[in-house]
Amino acid sequence: MHVLHCLVALALFAQDEENAPRPRQFGIYTATQTQTHAPTALCWTPDGLLVAESELDTVSTWQGIELAQRGRTLGERAATDAVGASLADPRGLAVLPAAKAPDGVERVFVASSGVHEIRVRDLSGRALAAFGGYGAAPGQFRDPRGLAVTGEALYVCDTGNDRVQKLSHDGQPLAQFGERGSGPGQLLRPLAVALDDAGFVYVTDSGNHRVHKLDRDLKPIKTWGDFGPHPGFFAFPDGIACHAGELFVVDTDNHRVQVFDLEGNVRYQWGLHALLPREGEGKLHYPSGIAIDPSSAAPRVWISEPQENRIQGFRLIAGEEELPRDIPGTRVVAAHYGPHISVGPDVLALSEPMAPSLVLYDVEQDSTPWEPILITRMGMWGNRPGQLRAPNDLEVDWPNKLLYVADVDAGTLSCWRFNHDEHRPVGFDFFMLKFVRSLDLAKLHALALDDAELAIRPDALELGPAGHLLVLDSLQRRVFALPASFERARTLATGVLGSRPIDLAFDAFSNSLAVVDELDADVRVFPCAVGADGVTLASGPQLRGFGSHGLRVGQFLRPGGIATAPDGSVFVSDSALHRITRFDAAGVARATFGQPGLGRIEFHRPRGLDVDDSGRLWIVDWGNHRGQVLTASGEFYGAYGSRSFIRSTFKKD
Repeated sequence: MHVLHCLVALALFAQDEENAPRPRQFGIYTATQTQTHAPTALCWTPDGLLVAESELDTVSTWQGIELAQRGRTLGERAATDAVGASLADPRGLAVLPAAKAPDGVERVFVASSGVHEIRVRDLSGRALAAFGGYGAAPGQFRDPRGLAVTGEALYVCDTGNDRVQKLSHDGQPLAQFGERGSGPGQLLRPLAVALDDAGFVYVTDSGNHRVHKLDRDLKPIKTWGDFGPHPGFFAFPDGIACHAGELFVVDTDNHRVQVFDLEGNVRYQWGLHALLPREGEGKLHYPSGIAIDPSSAAPRVWISEPQENRIQGFRLIAGEEELPRDIPGTRVVAAHYGPHISVGPDVLALSEPMAPSLVLYDVEQDSTPWEPILITRMGMWGNRPGQLRAPNDLEVDWPNKLLYVADVDAGTLSCWRFNHDEHRPVGFDFFMLKFVRSLDLAKLHALALDDAELAIRPDALELGPAGHLLVLDSLQRRVFALPASFERARTLATGVLGSRPIDLAFDAFSNSLAVVDELDADVRVFPCAVGADGVTLASGPQLRGFGSHGLRVGQFLRPGGIATAPDGSVFVSDSALHRITRFDAAGVARATFGQPGLGRIEFHRPRGLDVDDSGRLWIVDWGNHRGQVLTASGEFYGAYGSRSFIRSTFKKD
């Protein structure tokens, strides 16, 4: 009888489950808006969707159920910046409706990352106020990003300071949470913040691949997540939003949106990884921002994809619809090249931050058609010596068969030996890279073995004179020089760099250092000298400077990579204009090559550059998940990377 009762109970339970209403779930694709330029942050208002367009330095409004109509623009790039006139690299948005404002004045808060300030506008675009400024004191920022606002306070992801700040509406500091690190109460590049109806605060801790729940005074309540592709795990989470008792998290490098209850329990997920070039219609490629239209009649979730210059909309499932399912294997954290590159006489080195791993190619074999041949891949995620978290730049020291690696999230420099013999037949070797040593830059700073204000963050790396490593810290706007022994670091350049230096190149023939600035859109070249104390900038002004913001030849919109050639030429990539410009030794633009696309000498957000001893130009065609090799005059030489992305470069007989 007991067994019979159990069977009856199970049957009734199954029937109840079958007859139960389907859960409310978003994820059915509806529309795409492709007329945006690097849309980073989104915010819904009664007048439509606000979009932070990073590359245009503006915030735009979009209206209509499918965002078909562009409305007002809340600012633009300005030569002068009185009373917060310009929105330099906007990265965060929050709207305080007039009904919730204590003084009845509606406000739009914009995180103006390029000037480290919060800019305040009304919905007509009129500038109301600006506060913050570069620094680490309460109320100051380094690279502010995500915003959220209530009638009482503004919450800011102070990304470069690895903290969240609570401020009054006029910028007075009230509370803060976080410091750099991976332990309890620590953050690593927080990117977005959201509030629920009860006033709890949720923060995406991107570099630690987790989410924090805090109370309204930023006291920690709960933390969940770790690095990985499985439900409840993350790969560099970004945008976050609360809606109807659920928490939506944009899981950027897993190319999906995960939905949780407010205690961190997984509810469901949606989003398929776009595997083909420019693939969309519901498939996601490095999604970033999120905003939810709360309309009860036709609610929409809008997701921005800055790399693809688009916004996609998703609605609730209806009737017997099902969410699109993953293709087996696509949720694995796939390997795509990082933003930098280094080439030696016989090897090419690249990083794959998503894996994370390091890869080496042989580049001097005589294959037909010619392309580099992969000879090793190595990597394991973790915090121990010899492990990686987000390797972003590397340098080949060919005479000593060493590879230097900068890992910005781990805050380390590491050294690896490779045993590649160019005289042996080319083949893959799992054990080619051997770990030699690493340097924890936070410990170096704690021991006062550098002269930096903060621990050095290695955003870019270059092999300089006398075997020294030159390390660029974009946030501190400094270049540091370290001997190969890693025993100390000293400032090589400070105060002479621009708003956001992004890459550097050392010219051994003229002993000069070239630094490209992403926001100032220029290149500055300095003479170097080697003395008893190591590398220094020679006394006197910079050798030359060139470039400016614009669309003409010799101008940039968002420069991203730089390399010098043996004849003194300088190559600069522009990720927004999808092209490369060659300058002569005097800084005069001599050629521009490239356009958007997938064919030969076509790019999508090109980044890192290097020039080999033969004068060939090596390019990280970053948005196309491939590399291209050109002659110094801009003629196509070869390509390598994902077969889906290099197929269009093959010769057609």
